[in-house]
Amino acid sequence: LLRTLWRNLEKTGARARSDLASLALLFFDDVNEARRLAAIRELVRDPRLRRIAIERAHERRDAVLAGLIGSAAAAELDATTALEIVRELHELGGTRLIGPCVIAAARDPSAARRAYEDALTGARDPGLRADLLMASAMGQDGQAIELARTALRDDPDPIVRSRAMLALTAQLDVSVGEQAIFEALDDPRAASDQSLALAAVSGLENLARTGDRNVVQRVGQRLASHPLLA
Repeated sequence: LLRTLWRNLEKTGARARSDLASLALLFFDDVNEARRLAAIRELVRDPRLRRIAIERAHERRDAVLAGLIGSAAAAELDATTALEIVRELHELGGTRLIGPCVIAAARDPSAARRAYEDALTGARDPGLRADLLMASAMGQDGQAIELARTALRDDPDPIVRSRAMLALTAQLDVSVGEQAIFEALDDPRAASDQSLALAAVSGLENLARTGDRNVVQRVGQRLASHPLLA
């Protein structure tokens, strides 16, 4: 209701945008959670004011605030801008920013892929790459599969590669997941990586849900002979 009032005041010219921005800044630290959320969603709409909000989150080392700003950005802004804000806040907000990643990726899968590729090129925050990957791979389309394959092949971080493998084993086509597990285990980087081997067990559980006994048997035999899973 508060945000509707603000929008109506702006549309009718009863209050200037600057007046409403000042009001949003006033409510930024309001003890009333609803007013605070309304203020944050208004602030992210303005590039200058959203910069103030982001800087305050970092100054205070406030993970909750980082999550609120990320969620507001995903709700109010285009996916590319929202994901850039998530990138700025991710090291602070951590898992609180998975939701905004999912919302933005669902709206614009290409933007999420670009954000992942940019983070990979810049060797930035493997946690961010993992979240972007999982958000993108929730789709069952060619783009989601190709991104997960790219991550499984090229990402240097074992956690990201594990999530890529799990994303591929969750696809409807069981051959995609079977191939992913075999490729992951054949990768020389996985020779001493127990976390990736254990992720392959979770991948097998994904494949088992399809009821394809032949695939489960082939993958199961391979995992049973893995030295880290003895």
